[in-house]
Amino acid sequence: MKEELKILEEPVKKKLPACTVILYVLAAASLICAGFMLYYSITYVQSYYESYGMSISDGITEVIQYVISGSGTYLGFAVLFWAAGLILAKLGRLDKQNRGETSGSGVTQGTVTMESLDPALAEELRDPEEDGADGGEKAAEAESEEKSPAQDEPEKKSD
Repeated sequence: MKEELKILEEPVKKKLPACTVILYVLAAASLICAGFMLYYSITYVQSYYESYGMSISDGITEVIQYVISGSGTYLGFAVLFWAAGLILAKLGRLDKQNRGETSGSGVTQGTVTMESLDPALAEELRDPEEDGADGGEKAAEAESEEKSPAQDEPEKKSD
């Protein structure tokens, strides 16, 4: 019993698909570029205003516009890459659960059907019309074979 609990308590390593890892790396690279462009834009604006002897507060709207246009695109791409990676990872986990593979708890996930619980009862309860046209014909043929009078007569051997 204690061994079973130890198995359930062990941390499960989650593998991320390669596409998700690539999207996360692209998000990190875009975030680094956004940080660099933010720093570069601010230092450029400072040196520009100092060279003309003006204060940054004189043209704050232009400063904000320049800084956002320089780094905002990279920041936007970082968010988009991160969100795409997150969505892809969640879809991968959902796909694994739907296929019945194990989840993080080590318990098999999947759909429980009547066939998996009791195949004989499932066959007995199955509606012949549910199987489509072939299923109905097969059921009718099976009934006619059961009621056939030829089966009641013993076979005659010919010498």
